[in-house]
Amino acid sequence: MKYVILSVLVIAWCVLHSAMISVTVTEYLQKRLGHTFRFYRLFFNVVSALTLIPVVLYASSARTEPIFCWDGYLRIIQVLLLGTAALLFFLGASCYDAAQLLGFKQIREGTSNNGMTDAGELDTSGVLSIVRHPWYLATILLIWVKPLDISAIHVNVILTSYRERIS
Repeated sequence: MKYVILSVLVIAWCVLHSAMISVTVTEYLQKRLGHTFRFYRLFFNVVSALTLIPVVLYASSARTEPIFCWDGYLRIIQVLLLGTAALLFFLGASCYDAAQLLGFKQIREGTSNNGMTDAGELDTSGVLSIVRHPWYLATILLIWVKPLDISAIHVNVILTSYRERIS
């Protein structure tokens, strides 16, 4: 039963996260809020983080002994995956504007920025020419390279499916 509850919590977080950032919701709020919409990205990030806390706490309480560990020769694969994740985070950082990602740039400039170039085209420079969301892929790698118990597998399958759907 605890894994059903855990799955429901993770799925609910994913649904809330997607709904809050959906085009339908953001366009509606942009029309309704006008100039104050510039605070929405920061609000979205705060709500996303705060609503993730109970999910993480419940997942921690549902942990059991690992059923899979990266032992022996698998340790090499684990290190390679960790290195790939670190590289993706580093390369992604060169493509992303942290102030924009957090919402501070929108507050300062009064705009809602997106992933488009100045010319209005989708940004496909650097690592974005290989993978659309390098930080999402890096996060997926990170959640799978730790020792895995039943609760971690439940969470990882849901989050991996969710990230693949939005990528």
